[in-house]
Amino acid sequence: ENRVQQFQNTLSKLNQENEALKKQLHALEAAGAGEVQNALVERLRVLELDNTSLTRESELQRRQYERCLDDVANQVVRALLAQKALREEIGTLQQRVRDLETQNRTLTSLLL
Repeated sequence: ENRVQQFQNTLSKLNQENEALKKQLHALEAAGAGEVQNALVERLRVLELDNTSLTRESELQRRQYERCLDDVANQVVRALLAQKALREEIGTLQQRVRDLETQNRTLTSLLL
């Protein structure tokens, strides 16, 4: 009977120790969950900073692209205007050549 009492006491102590260990385990799990949450919050913060940086960079690139596009459009307009002016000048010069050829024929016929 004394031995049974010792076993019961040992069993009781082991049960108490198990309960204490379960409480410690729950506390560690809770702390671990907090650490995971903190790690996730930190990762989210870093990603938000990266996103902000990428958004800013994208906006700068878009503005630069728009400026380049405006420059190209302006160059095209200037080229078209220059082309028009050259065509007009060519037309004027062709007319002048015809006039001179006519004068040349007239002078040649007078001399002959």
